[in-house]
Amino acid sequence: MKTKNLILIVALLSIATMTFSQKTNERIPFTVKITLKCALQDPFLVKAMHEQIRPDFNTGDIESHLYSFVVYYKGVRYVISGTLSEWRKFFALELGGPAAGS
Repeated sequence: MKTKNLILIVALLSIATMTFSQKTNERIPFTVKITLKCALQDPFLVKAMHEQIRPDFNTGDIESHLYSFVVYYKGVRYVISGTLSEWRKFFALELGGPAAGS
C-alpha cells in the first residue's frame, strides 16, 4: 500500500511540474524600451531591426514626433523609438560586416 501511495504522489508531482513548465513558455516576453541611438550600439540588434522593420512605413512629415517600432531579438521584445530624421538615417545605412565585402 505504501508503494502505491508513493507512486501516486510522484505521478501527481510530475503532472503538476509538466503543466507549470508549459505555462511558463506562454508568458509575454520581457520588454525593453530604448532609443534608436542606443539600439545602434548592438550590430546584431541592428540586423534584426533591418529584417523586421519596413523602411517604407507611413510617417508623414512631422519631425517632432517619436516613431516607435517593435523588434523581437533573442526572446526579448524591444520597443525602439526615434524621430523621423533618425529613422531616415537608419534606413539609409548599409548593413556592413565581414560578409558584406565578399
